[in-house]
Amino acid sequence: MTEDAQRQQLLDLWVADPVAFASNFDIHNKDTQLVEFHVSAPQREALAMLQAVQKGIILKGRQMWITTILLIWALRLCWMQPGSRCAVVLQT
Repeated sequence: MTEDAQRQQLLDLWVADPVAFASNFDIHNKDTQLVEFHVSAPQREALAMLQAVQKGIILKGRQMWITTILLIWALRLCWMQPGSRCAVVLQT
């Protein structure tokens, strides 16, 4: 398989499967140390919900890395669907 065909196969997978897209990120903590990141069951549920309705509200899910998966979802959405609107709101 050529490099272009491999690249296209990966892009097709990312379009079809948000979990495959999310699994390709390196996540660093506040101390800039790499932390293991695997898409968890709660994150998979969040991705499935977002895939079904294209929007959602999650109030708190810090211990489940919901914020991380939503940021990855917003990145994927903006990259794959031009004209999409995404907002990230942080509370201290």
